[in-house]
Amino acid sequence: MNQSKLSILFVAYLAKTNQKGLCPLKCRLTYKQKRKEFASGLMVDPEKWNSKLQKVENDSLFNSNLEIIRSKIQRAYISLELERDSFTVQDIAKKFSSKP
Repeated sequence: MNQSKLSILFVAYLAKTNQKGLCPLKCRLTYKQKRKEFASGLMVDPEKWNSKLQKVENDSLFNSNLEIIRSKIQRAYISLELERDSFTVQDIAKKFSSKP
């Protein structure tokens, strides 16, 4: 079984702030020193986003959505670990984004 660590990070893209003052939140996966970045589909107020904690202050619903995304990615990673000896960060992202 593969012992490499999967890192899941959410990044607010301040340069893409819309008229409402919200910016897109992207998800960055890092596995075996390779990165894959994709849109989370969520928009965040940059003033409330805490990048160190990976959470929005005082918004439990938004934070729950982040945890759902994180758990689905982890589920895809574990599934690939059990299915194969070798896989890439692209495989994890593809498995996460595919509909069952």
